[in-house]
Amino acid sequence: MQSKISLFNKEMILQVGRNIGWISVIYFLVLFFAIPLEIMMIYSGGNYREFMPVQRLFDFNFGIQFIMIITVPIVLAIFLYRFLHVKQAADLIHSLPLKRQHLFHFYTLTGFAFLIIPVILIAMITAIIQSAYDLNLYFQLEDIFSWTGIVILFNAVLYLSGVFIAMVTGISVVQGVLTYIMLLFPAGFTLLIIYNLGLMLYGFPSDYYQIRNIEYLSPISHLTILEGQEISAKAVLLYTVFVFISYVLSLLIYKKRNIEAASEAIAFRALKVVFKYGVAFCMMLLGGMYFDAMQNKFAWLIFGYAAGGIIGYFAAEMLLQKTWRVFGRVKGLGYFAVSMAVLILITQAFAPYEKKVPELDEIKSVTYAN
Repeated sequence: MQSKISLFNKEMILQVGRNIGWISVIYFLVLFFAIPLEIMMIYSGGNYREFMPVQRLFDFNFGIQFIMIITVPIVLAIFLYRFLHVKQAADLIHSLPLKRQHLFHFYTLTGFAFLIIPVILIAMITAIIQSAYDLNLYFQLEDIFSWTGIVILFNAVLYLSGVFIAMVTGISVVQGVLTYIMLLFPAGFTLLIIYNLGLMLYGFPSDYYQIRNIEYLSPISHLTILEGQEISAKAVLLYTVFVFISYVLSLLIYKKRNIEAASEAIAFRALKVVFKYGVAFCMMLLGGMYFDAMQNKFAWLIFGYAAGGIIGYFAAEMLLQKTWRVFGRVKGLGYFAVSMAVLILITQAFAPYEKKVPELDEIKSVTYAN
């Protein structure tokens, strides 16, 4: 008779529970304080004239909810896949008679269950309170269902982002930092590019583009506006697709990851090059942006580009090499400097930007602002 090994066995679930169960408990307690307990304190009085209806459950202690949503999923992902970043634990887990895909499915799905159980329990408790206090005039069951779905969706986005980064790094602290960088990268990088294009191209409306729906480019910045507006169906679809893509990519990367990558800042050689020059480029843009805002002079702008690029390059090298003795590695910095000089020249090829005015019959609308 062929023997089989159960994936979701009691011992493995208990082991995961010991690692991340406390995070789930804290998540439940904080959400209970922020929503059900707050509702009972507000609506338990006898003067109904003082009661005000709410548009959504995010109106109750939104600041606390926001902090928990953006921290708990990522912290849970860090502790869940801590074994990938410690050599002894990595050797032990991967010595089990289980395929990597089975380990990935078990840990990821079990961790997600620990993440959403507190949310579901809070939703059930809130529904009981809503019925017991007869609060239909102030919020509906649909509001509870909507809050539950949105919180689970954003939890999934941040959690799978943390899982994805766990597969490409070998240090837990780096995992946390890179996860937040990845989540904020679309909005932050777009802002840096637009601002610096405004410096390079006279007449480029950088201020206009900086305030044009840039908050939707990051789930963290998008979450900040949910207190005042509903989430769109398009956003739900995009986040759902992101979750599935992150899950599949994390699985594929995990299958190719070497066990020896534990304690390495970046687990794959090709990604180390992307990381090093990516950090240098972003720091270069940030340096130019900072010194332009402080001094608003061309010489200081060039200094900001140079200083930011050098600091970013050597900071990335220190992280990758895990030592501060990296200042002799200037060959790559030379390649980066030449590439950036060429990029600036290419950008200047579009100048003078302000003279590139379309024909009158091509203009659909005109925006007049400061």
